[in-house]
Amino acid sequence: MTPGKIRIGIIGAGRIAEMVHVSSLRLCRDWCEISAVASRTEEKAKAVAERWGIPRVHPDYESLLADSEGDAVLVCPSSGLTYVVAKAAIAASKHILCEEPLG
Repeated sequence: MTPGKIRIGIIGAGRIAEMVHVSSLRLCRDWCEISAVASRTEEKAKAVAERWGIPRVHPDYESLLADSEGDAVLVCPSSGLTYVVAKAAIAASKHILCEEPLG
């Protein structure tokens, strides 16, 4: 980790996460870095991590939320899970960026 940068974990490794969020966060390298990724399947998370050079892969959402090396999470799981995952992230004391409205 680079001092002063926000370490962001990505929850969800779908098309939108890759096409929009990962590429956008990489444009903000002065203040953040993508530190980990998790998906519903570890294989999908590994593929995204390999394509984008993300250093850590978590086998599930819960383990990413328990990761002490992350400051914030980008919540972009498959539709219908956004609220549940965002609520779990808040309970884990993570700052969240959420791709969909929660209310």
